[in-house]
Amino acid sequence: PAPASAGATPIDFEAARRHGAFQPIGAPVPPEVSAAAWPASPGDRFLLARLEAAGLSPAPAADRRTLIRRVHFDLAGLPPAVEDVEDFVNDPEPQAFARVVDRLLASPHYGERWGRHWLDVARYADTKDLVLLYGKDAIRPDAYTYRDYVIRAFNADVPYDRFIHEQLAADTLDVGEERWRLAAMGFLTLGRLFDKNPHDIYDDQIDTVTRGLLALTVSCARCHDHKYDAIPTEDYYALYGVFASSEPPLERPLIADPPGTPEQAEFQKKVAAERQKLADLIDREYAESQREACARTGDYLVKIATEKPDPLEDAVFYLSLSPGDLKPQITSRWRRFLEKRPADDPVFGPWNELMAVFGGARSGGESGTGPPSHGDTEAGVEGTIGDPAAVAAARAGDVRAVVQKWLAAPSGTQHGELNPLVREALAEATLAGRGDVARAYGALFRRVYEESRPAPANATASGVQAPAEDSTDAVGASARQQLLDILTGRDGPVYFPKRSTYLYMTRVPRGEYDRLLLEVDKLAVYFDAAPPRAMVLVDSPEPYDPRVFVRGNPSQPGATVARRFLRIVAGENRGEFGAGSGRLDLARAITAPGNPLTARVMANRVWMHHFGRPIVETPSDFGERSDPPTHPELLDWLAREFQESAGHKAQSTKHNPWSLKRLHRLLLLTSAYQQSSLASSFRPSTLDARPNPDPENRLLGRFNRRRLDLEAMRDSLLAASGRLDRRMFGRPTDVAGDPQNARRTVYGLVDRQNLPGLYRVFDFASPDQSADRRPDTIVPQQALFAMNSPFMIEQSRALIGRAEIAVDDDHSRVAALYRLIVARDPSPAETAQALAFLAADRKDSHGEASTLSRREQLAQVLLLTNEFMFVD
Repeated sequence: PAPASAGATPIDFEAARRHGAFQPIGAPVPPEVSAAAWPASPGDRFLLARLEAAGLSPAPAADRRTLIRRVHFDLAGLPPAVEDVEDFVNDPEPQAFARVVDRLLASPHYGERWGRHWLDVARYADTKDLVLLYGKDAIRPDAYTYRDYVIRAFNADVPYDRFIHEQLAADTLDVGEERWRLAAMGFLTLGRLFDKNPHDIYDDQIDTVTRGLLALTVSCARCHDHKYDAIPTEDYYALYGVFASSEPPLERPLIADPPGTPEQAEFQKKVAAERQKLADLIDREYAESQREACARTGDYLVKIATEKPDPLEDAVFYLSLSPGDLKPQITSRWRRFLEKRPADDPVFGPWNELMAVFGGARSGGESGTGPPSHGDTEAGVEGTIGDPAAVAAARAGDVRAVVQKWLAAPSGTQHGELNPLVREALAEATLAGRGDVARAYGALFRRVYEESRPAPANATASGVQAPAEDSTDAVGASARQQLLDILTGRDGPVYFPKRSTYLYMTRVPRGEYDRLLLEVDKLAVYFDAAPPRAMVLVDSPEPYDPRVFVRGNPSQPGATVARRFLRIVAGENRGEFGAGSGRLDLARAITAPGNPLTARVMANRVWMHHFGRPIVETPSDFGERSDPPTHPELLDWLAREFQESAGHKAQSTKHNPWSLKRLHRLLLLTSAYQQSSLASSFRPSTLDARPNPDPENRLLGRFNRRRLDLEAMRDSLLAASGRLDRRMFGRPTDVAGDPQNARRTVYGLVDRQNLPGLYRVFDFASPDQSADRRPDTIVPQQALFAMNSPFMIEQSRALIGRAEIAVDDDHSRVAALYRLIVARDPSPAETAQALAFLAADRKDSHGEASTLSRREQLAQVLLLTNEFMFVD
C-alpha cells in the first residue's frame, strides 16, 4: 500500500535491522574441522566445515600449469607465457605461488583487469544517449579519463574508502599534484542523460551509488516506500537532494597539461572561439535574465499573492521557457523569501499582515492556509461568509488598521521600523485585494531598480531623463539600498550564479547554448591533441531543499526532507549533511566504521570474480529479497579482514585498511582457490545411492570452470598472435569493428546506444545501469565468431607469422604452436594428428579452397579449443 493509505503500516526499523545484512560485522572464530591439514587459511576452515557437515570433501589441488593459468587470468586477464609456466612448475619452494600472486598484483595489467570489473558496476560508456547523435559526434570527449582513473587507482591500491570518497566528491578533496584523481567523479557523471531530464539523472545516480556500494535498491523508493526493505520515500529524496545540489561546471578541470604541439595550438584556437561565443551568450543572457527578473518583480509578487503555489515551481527547471514566461525558480525563491520574513520586517512586515487580512497565508501562500477569504476574487476564492457589504466594510476597516499601524511605526530600515519608501507606497496605494498590495510593492521595487541603473550614454539625445538630483536625499540612501539589496543581493530571491544561466534561458537561446556545448565537445573528440579533463560535479551555490514527490510525480511536491543518510544504516540519531551538496558527507557515511554493508558488498564482489559465483547470490541487493549468504561467517571474516587489513606484503608492512590487493592475496592463497575443477567432491561408496547434496557446487567442493569473458578472450587471442598492444590509457578505440586493432579490450569504445554485436554475443555488461554480474550464455553465435570472424582470421595469420613458427620442419612448428597457444608441449598423439592435418590436401570436404593456409587453419583450430577458451 502507498504511504498514508488504507492498509499501510509504518516501517519497523528495529525489526528490519535484524536482517543479517544490517547486523554489525562480526568477528567469527574459524570452526574446528576434521581434515585439519587441508586449510591454508582461516577462511578455508569456514568452507571445509560446511563441506564436512554435508558429507563432502574438497577436490585435490590443481596441477601447477592449471593454477598459474587460472591466477594469470584472474589478476591480469592474460594467459601466462610458457616460460612463466615452466618456471613455476619447476619451482620447489613453498612460497612459489605467493610470489606469482605478488608479481601479478604489481603488474600494470592488474589494474586493467580489475578496473574493467568495476566499470561494470559504474555503468561505464563512452557515448551520450541523445537522439540525433551518431558516430564520433556522440562520444563524450572526456569519458575515458574515468576509465583511466579506475585503472590507476587499482594499480596504486588506493584504499577502498578513499576510492569511494574520490568517486563521489573528489572536487572537495585535496588531490595536490595528482589531478588525475578528479576524473574519479565519472562514477556519477557517466550515466544516461535521459533527454536531459534531471529527475531521471538523479535517480540513476542514486541507483548506481546505493546498489553499487551498498547493495541496496534505494531507487525502488522513488514513488512509494520500498515494498520489501526498510527504505522510506523520505530517504530516497534525502539522497535526491544531494545530487540535485550538484551540477557540472561549464568548463571541466584539466587533469594534465596540454602538449605544446601545432595541432594542440590549432585546437586551442578553435575551441577558444567556440568558448568565447558561449561566454558571450551566457553574459548576454545572464544580464537580460537579471534585468528582467528585477524589472518584473511586480509580476512575481502578483502571482504569489493571487495564485496558489504551482507544484512545478521546484520541479520543471529543466523545461524550455517561452519569452515572457515567469521563471518558476524565481517564483519559488520569492515564496521562500517571503515565508522567512519576520513579523517586524521593515519592508515586508505590512505585506504579511495584509495578506492575512485578505485571506491568504503570511507569504501569500496557498488559499485556505490562513483566515477565511472575504471575497477577494483575485485569489480565486468566492466570498460566501455573511453579508457581502458588511464583509467588505469589515475588511476595509482591517486594511486601514494595518496600514495606519505601520504608518505610525518609526521610519527606518531596522526591525520594528518601516522603510520610508514602503511607507510612501502604502500611503498612496488603494488596497482592495491581495493583488493591489503586490502591485504597490512591485511598482516601488521597479522604480527603485530603474532609478539605480546607470543612464545610457545617449540619454539626452533619446529624451531619457535621469532622476532629479535631490530624489535620493528625499527618500534616504539607506532606504533605497535596502530595497536594492533584496533585488540584487546574493541572498535575495532574484540572484542566481552566472554558471546557472542556462536554467533560466528561453527556448531559442537555450538551443544555441546546447549547440555551442556540443561544438566544444566535438572539437575535443576530433582533435587528438585536446588535453584530458575530468567530468566532475561541483556544489550548486544554493543547495536544493528536497521535498518528497508524491507518487514520484515532480508536479506533486510533498513534505520537505533533510539531506542525510539512510535511516536503516545510520540509525535513529542520524545527522543532516553539512555545507554544500552533502556528497562528501554521503561518501563518509558509506565508509563509516559502523556501516556493515560496504565492506561486505565489496568482499562479496571480489570473491565472485575469483571463485565464479558470489557468497550472496545477488551482489547488488543484500535486502529482504536476496538469498541468504551461503557462508555468512566467511563473508564477515573477509569483510573484517578487508576493513582492517595489514597491507599488501609485496609493497609494505604498514597498516593499510581497505586494501584490495591484500584481499586478493587472502583469497588466492587459500586451499579452496587452489582446488582442481575436474575432480568430483562427492565420492559415495557403492552402497550409498543418495544424490549429490551440492550439485551446483555452492559449498565450493571444487573450483568452478569458467569460459573466458569477452576481454580475456580477445586479449588472449592477441597475445597468442603476438599482436597485443600493451600501451595503457588514452582515448577509446574501435576494438569490435576493426580486425587490425590490437589494443586491449578495456580500451575499446563502449557505445551505450549501439553496443557492438561482438560485445552482446559474449555477454558484455549492459552500460545502461549498474551491473552486478554478467550473464553467462552459450549460444551458436559465439562459435560462429570463432570460426568465421575477420578478427579470428587475422589472429590465425599473425600467429603463423611469428618467428617461433617460421621454422623449416612441421614437427617443430606444431610444438611451437602448442607452446604459444596453450603454454605446453603437445602429446605424441596431438603431434601426430596435427602433422597429418598439415600433410592433407588443402581442399575442404566440399572441394572449395579455404581462405586460410593449412598452417593457419591449424592455428585457428587450436585457438578454438576449450583448453584455450576456458579456465579450469
